[in-house]
Amino acid sequence: YELMEEIGRGNFGTVWKCKDKKTQAICAVKSVDLTKADEKGLENLQQEVTILTKICHPNTIQLHALCETKTDLHIITEYV
Repeated sequence: YELMEEIGRGNFGTVWKCKDKKTQAICAVKSVDLTKADEKGLENLQQEVTILTKICHPNTIQLHALCETKTDLHIITEYV
């Protein structure tokens, strides 16, 4: 993914507009610094990921991919 521009920022991370280098599709990536999240923040993040993996509805963003390192979680979704 190629980061294009920052579109949001919160306590634990940043949301970026990005482009899939393989398909050229525009996406959003939420990059979360796991070292900054407290226990409740990690629980909320896990719940968000669980919900995104289970639902498919025209009124919700669609999850494209997840990428996790030792310190970060990247949630790649459609860009709306």
